[in-house]
Amino acid sequence: MNLLRLTFLTLLLFTGIIGNGQESLDEKASLNSPISFRLNYGHASVIATNDFLRTENKNGTPITEARNITGEILFQTVGKKDWHQLNSFPKYGFGVQYMWFPQTDEIGTPLSIYALMEGPIHRWKNAQLDWAFHFGMSVGWNPFDSISNPYNVLLGSTASIYAHLGVLYHQRITDRFGLEASLGLSHSSNGALKMPNFGINILDPRIAVTYSLSKERPQFISKKLSEFKPSNEISLTYAMGSKQIDVSGSDPQYQQQFGKMSFTVYNFVLAYQRQISRRSKIGAGIDFTVDPSDNVHGLAYGDENAAFPVPFSEQAKLALVLSYEYNIDKFSLLLQPGFYFYRTTHDPTPFFYQRIGGRYMLYKGLYAGVSLRAVNFGQADWIEFNFGYKVKF
Repeated sequence: MNLLRLTFLTLLLFTGIIGNGQESLDEKASLNSPISFRLNYGHASVIATNDFLRTENKNGTPITEARNITGEILFQTVGKKDWHQLNSFPKYGFGVQYMWFPQTDEIGTPLSIYALMEGPIHRWKNAQLDWAFHFGMSVGWNPFDSISNPYNVLLGSTASIYAHLGVLYHQRITDRFGLEASLGLSHSSNGALKMPNFGINILDPRIAVTYSLSKERPQFISKKLSEFKPSNEISLTYAMGSKQIDVSGSDPQYQQQFGKMSFTVYNFVLAYQRQISRRSKIGAGIDFTVDPSDNVHGLAYGDENAAFPVPFSEQAKLALVLSYEYNIDKFSLLLQPGFYFYRTTHDPTPFFYQRIGGRYMLYKGLYAGVSLRAVNFGQADWIEFNFGYKVKF
């Protein structure tokens, strides 16, 4: 499972499961928002999605095992804000994970730092079943190197995106301590910042001990929500990123010239959206992208009409985008399928692409975020680091 599918499943979870949690209250309740800590151990399995993980590595044996230790801090919402109640009083927080692979030193020992959100599927008096989503960055990978690490096609960089989607069961043991068991899918890749970029996917069962700073249980506040007023908005988003292209199968001269070259990519998206519910917006827009790598890819693979340096007319492309945005307070998840209607003939990607990512409202219409542009529902094209401004009316 790749980053795109993980995040798409998260959208489905947010829109489908999030409202089905059942609250249990008792006399030992508190209006405060409890803080808790969690220590996890993961005895994980690597999903063999490429030949390197199967047998084409320096040991000539399958790479199947991964281990991790994770520490997390969690904040339980209680309903002081509308979004707490709208999302069935979720938890949010931050985590740090250290991972190692006992069968090989070719992959590295990544350290991940991430934000997390968890929401109830069902609550009992002393137990709870939740969904969980983590998203962040990892460092410490042992990247591909033609001399020192020639087999590892998972990542061409020491850093990557980290995403995790799972379910967990929590059992309350005492007023402060609890035990948990969870099962999730994790994915790490660098979004084509550096090639190769096959990425790594992990089936990640964990056990955990939790500790709450408060021995009193939270009281979930049910109150009348503020009045919902449908609105419209126009937004302009600017994004910038970097990518490499895979020229491993081309002529040696192009491998030498373009193999480690990074291309700067940027785009503008002008979009209209309509707020159709407290949590959802839909809309459409125009995407203008400048990407010089398309022409270079054509040149490397024998297209005699491709040129380098790349003229601007061969870099620019236009697309129609549809938009769905799911809001959680100042944060939102974004899903935008796009359809190119003008671009160079040297572009090796399909005309249909997918953008998925997140945004955070900074101040009065100003926002920033990060998105993954992908094709074929899983192949990373490039990572977009963006900021923008929107006007409501």
